[in-house]
Amino acid sequence: MNFRPTPLAHALTVALAWAVFLGIALGRPEPFLLAVPFIAALLHGAASRPHSAVQATVSVDRQQAAEGETLVRVIAAQIIAPAGPVQVLAVPPPLLRWRDPLPALVLPPPDGALVWHQHLTCAGSGVFELGRLGFRVWDRTGLWVGEQVVTQPAGVTVLPRALPVRHPPLPRRTGPLLGAHPSPVTGDGLAFAEVGRFLPGDRPRSINWPVSLRRQSLYANRFHPDRQADVVLLIDTFAVIGERPDSSLDHVLRAAAGLAAACLARHDRVGVVEYGGIVRSVRLSSGPLHARRLLAALARAAPIRTELLQDLRRLPEAVLPRRAMVVALTPLADARVARALAGLAERGQDVVALVLDTERLSLRLLRRAVRGAKPRA
Repeated sequence: MNFRPTPLAHALTVALAWAVFLGIALGRPEPFLLAVPFIAALLHGAASRPHSAVQATVSVDRQQAAEGETLVRVIAAQIIAPAGPVQVLAVPPPLLRWRDPLPALVLPPPDGALVWHQHLTCAGSGVFELGRLGFRVWDRTGLWVGEQVVTQPAGVTVLPRALPVRHPPLPRRTGPLLGAHPSPVTGDGLAFAEVGRFLPGDRPRSINWPVSLRRQSLYANRFHPDRQADVVLLIDTFAVIGERPDSSLDHVLRAAAGLAAACLARHDRVGVVEYGGIVRSVRLSSGPLHARRLLAALARAAPIRTELLQDLRRLPEAVLPRRAMVVALTPLADARVARALAGLAERGQDVVALVLDTERLSLRLLRRAVRGAKPRA
């Protein structure tokens, strides 16, 4: 920790210089006598220059949380050779709200051990680093102050809140695995398709006896087999309207989290493609573990301004299969997104566009700005 003179030390130095100047200019001893306390204070401060140091650990009660939940950050500091008061400097991330801010100044005990517990409310989703702190330590005279920055690996991922989705879009194409969607072909399933002639290989229990007796020939019931569908959520991060945590990106992420939960509940395979300045993706899969993986990918979504554009049709088949249904969540504020979706539809991809109502969002932001404006005199 590097110590430097405080403003008090500079003020004493200036007062001492003025006292000496006045004593010389006036030729009188009184100003020199007034300078004696300043000289004693400065000499005492120079002789007692501290050599303190700070060792700190930062921990968070969990590494993942959801919007609206409260985190607890624990700061444990050890002041080596404590001298005077200590101040902790911590800048909160923009989407985390302090419920109990750090005290302005703390006088450490003789052993130099200090512990703070902070409660943080997660106002928006994202990946935040909470392990960077600054410490400021004064000596007993108040003439020296030292500063030190401590960085600890204490990060947290805030997952977006999933909006309830009752009726997610239904895909037109299904995969080979068992699922909850009737396939266009006929086979074993629950959804009735048609009645046809009994063919070799049909099960006897599928015989439709009323139709067979009426037509004097064996007829069997056909069903649509239940198959699994592939759903790719396309997140538009080209443009963001408004400020977080009430921006267009936040609404898109919450809607995507709700869609992912609804599609996984019907045993679909779900993937995510973040389409903006860069293209990041999560491959198709299903299950509870994959649900957490999707939410973590949504939490990392962030707008990046760029003039480059990557063709979605060149994405690998494992990321964007041709039979997958693409659900695009976008404010449609950038023409590049519309062109990309049109290109997917031209190649025969099943595309569903969920467009955010930007007019209502802009009106809400305008009302908030008017309420926050101060009236003019």
